[in-house]
Amino acid sequence: MMQFTFTSKLVMSVLRLIVVLVLGCIAVGLEAQSLQRLHKKAMRAYEANDLEQALAYTDAILKEKEDPTLLYRAGLAAFDIRDYRSAIAYLRRIPFSDRKGELAYTDYFLAMSYKGFGEYDRAIAQLDRFQKTNPQASEELRVKDELEHCRWAREQLYFPVKIKIKNAGLAVNTADDDLSPLMYADKLYYSTKRGNAAKLYSRITGFYAKPARENPDSKEGSIENIALTADAQTMFFNICDLETGDCILYRREKNYEGEWGVPKKLPRHINLSGYTAKQPAVGYDRTLKRNVLYFVSDRPGGKGSLDIWASIIERDGSYGEPFPLPFNTDQDEITPYFHQASQTLFFSSMGLTGFGGFDIFKCKKMTAESWSEPQNLGNPLNSSFDECYFTFHTSTKQAFFSSNRPGGVNDGSKRGLPSFDVYEAQVFVELKPRILDAVYDYQICKATVVMEELITGELKTYQLKGNCDEVAIPLDLERIYTITIEVDDHLPVTIHLNTLGVNFTRLFEPEVKVQPDDAAYLAPKPNAVVKP
Repeated sequence: MMQFTFTSKLVMSVLRLIVVLVLGCIAVGLEAQSLQRLHKKAMRAYEANDLEQALAYTDAILKEKEDPTLLYRAGLAAFDIRDYRSAIAYLRRIPFSDRKGELAYTDYFLAMSYKGFGEYDRAIAQLDRFQKTNPQASEELRVKDELEHCRWAREQLYFPVKIKIKNAGLAVNTADDDLSPLMYADKLYYSTKRGNAAKLYSRITGFYAKPARENPDSKEGSIENIALTADAQTMFFNICDLETGDCILYRREKNYEGEWGVPKKLPRHINLSGYTAKQPAVGYDRTLKRNVLYFVSDRPGGKGSLDIWASIIERDGSYGEPFPLPFNTDQDEITPYFHQASQTLFFSSMGLTGFGGFDIFKCKKMTAESWSEPQNLGNPLNSSFDECYFTFHTSTKQAFFSSNRPGGVNDGSKRGLPSFDVYEAQVFVELKPRILDAVYDYQICKATVVMEELITGELKTYQLKGNCDEVAIPLDLERIYTITIEVDDHLPVTIHLNTLGVNFTRLFEPEVKVQPDDAAYLAPKPNAVVKP
């Protein structure tokens, strides 16, 4: 599913160039007949692009003698199937004196393998070396950009976002790719992809998943992604050809009995002939006062091989001419999701500054024609592996996404990265008031916080017991609060705060100054911390 377009093409071109050299330059030591058989099997496997099997044959040959060309060939094959651990093991064994000519890209692929494994310091060292020894190739491979990304990722590891991530477990995840999670009401919808075919499943909390009744009756292809309008009356989804992988967008309407109607293909200017259209998202855009359909396509007019496009849905149900979104890059952008309450589009990108692979970003709709700058959702939600299909369930403060990071239910079951699993991420939206004495400006850490929620009328009281660093009052989403802060020997102070449109972890840190209630008040109390 994931594409590494530029680097992948480079890998395959190099592999084709040296495959004959590899098999012709192995020092003899095995019996000639046995060696010849291994050569032929490896050749057939490489030509068939069965790189896992080819590596198995290559390992058998390498046991006889380490050959730099063969190590390079194996390293590139391992890199191509994203078996970064093996790629590092092969490539780092090539002597520095041999990293030239046909093996001149050794440091580059070793660096990218380190980056893929999240070892940014080592990736930076290899990229620096490659840049010095191969300046022209470094420009073509955009090594300067890769160095910038690695340095950014290394720095971000020191500033993790407060979020609790867990694998959705065996009640959801399988031995195959589990993708496109979407929580609606009390059900989690997602798709499981076996081979080239995918099917929708649903799960109620506490039960195992089962095929969703929302599955269209289609024998023509694979059904992978669904998107629902806010009223849940219209569903968008794509069906992909089992052989080519090309996808077409459809919609279904609920009838008066609450059942889904017959799938209808979206018009030709959405499903442009000869190109894919997939991964739909839909939401009401308050700046346009219209629903907007977002989708992914490789159609002409974009920046990369896969871009995110949008089409305005008019009041009569017609679809406007699709247009690419401004934050597309010359690499791939995929899996859009529009969070309507915050008017924010979440998506995954390989071209924006990130940790490696696909990272999840968000952009807020600002005006009818503008968006905020893309914001990386940070570590640990993003990693050096792939994160995609982000969605957010406001009432539970839970995000869902898919990732092929190590530690999934099938990690270690095959060479390379594990299958995609569904993950849950609990976000934290909290209040941490910084309370100061209005006269002497010292920080006060012992107080009573009374919170009234204006929508529900709910009243909650929290006692801050004297440790300023441990203050963290949980807040619900889509709420409007009146907050009264009471401190001994001070007048109460009321502030107002709301969590409308919050869609990810956020810490509110208002500075609150409380006035002493006695003009004779002179000194800090024992519970006070003097401001440095």
